[in-house]
Amino acid sequence: MPRMQILSPAEQRAFDTLPRMNAAQRKAAFDLPLGFQKEAEQLRNPIHQIGFCLNAGYFRHGRRCFAPETFHSNDIAYVAGRLGHDAAWHCQIVFFWLPNSNEGSEFLFPPERLPFSS
Repeated sequence: MPRMQILSPAEQRAFDTLPRMNAAQRKAAFDLPLGFQKEAEQLRNPIHQIGFCLNAGYFRHGRRCFAPETFHSNDIAYVAGRLGHDAAWHCQIVFFWLPNSNEGSEFLFPPERLPFSS
């Protein structure tokens, strides 16, 4: 039986695209309640802390989760700063998650050289 097409291809692309937020929207989305912040702090790995908060914020803003490779670098920087991680973490995380993005065609920091690698 063929699949029902609910959205047009353009509507599907729009649905699958991560929202771009201005500063006020970013603050509203990523300034998470204390319970979420405590859960993030329980995660030992900073990349997991940042990813958890990013997806929680994206869900809060757009009611859905997204794959880490689609995260916007300015959102990563904002969340990393809110969690107290410095700019070096932001740079490493961007290139760890976005190997095929416009920000870099290959890993700037190969995963085995990152400080949180096992």
